[in-house]
Amino acid sequence: MYTLIEPQLLSSSDIEVIELVLTDLRPTITTLVTSKLDASTSSSTINSLVDDILSQLRSVIADYVVVIRGDLAQQSQSSLARSIATRVSPTVRALARTVVSSSYGSGSSASVDAMAQEVFALLRPAILRQVEASVSANASWLSSQSAQDELVALVIAQLRSLVVSEVRAQVNAFTATTTTTTVVSSGGGAIRNIFGMGGANNVKVATPEYQYQYQSDRK
Repeated sequence: MYTLIEPQLLSSSDIEVIELVLTDLRPTITTLVTSKLDASTSSSTINSLVDDILSQLRSVIADYVVVIRGDLAQQSQSSLARSIATRVSPTVRALARTVVSSSYGSGSSASVDAMAQEVFALLRPAILRQVEASVSANASWLSSQSAQDELVALVIAQLRSLVVSEVRAQVNAFTATTTTTTVVSSGGGAIRNIFGMGGANNVKVATPEYQYQYQSDRK
């Protein structure tokens, strides 16, 4: 029985590793036990003692196997998170541009953090596809939904600084682009050149005699 680790926490691969370790230890323990006993001790007695020792060692070995497996899974998870983040990062700039343009185009001009959250919402389907594609290759530790959710969270954490940086860059680019309005002044200089005076000037044409009457408010 496993006294330190619950049996249900051990996978079939864990049990296989434990049995291999015990098998490798048996000859060494047998030699040590034999050296401590009288030469007249029967082999059955020696084997019984060795079995007892190995039985006690089994739970200790199981403990170490689970700990090592967890450490390896954590390392694999971190490595996979970095790999997925690298694969989806090329789309971050385009998504940031879309979110910023939409925000400023609607006149809302949301905060950088709020727009970063929108980018992550748009990026999440791509992250999930990458995680699902990785399940078969890492089934030993990525088969549960909780492990997959944790991996998604790690990927988002890996991408956070990049997303915030790209959103800020797009905000700066958007606000730097201003519309220059050219104001055309319609002063009285051209009218003065024609009539020799400024002010309100009207030209009336009477038809069919085509008589022209000039009215001006002299200044």
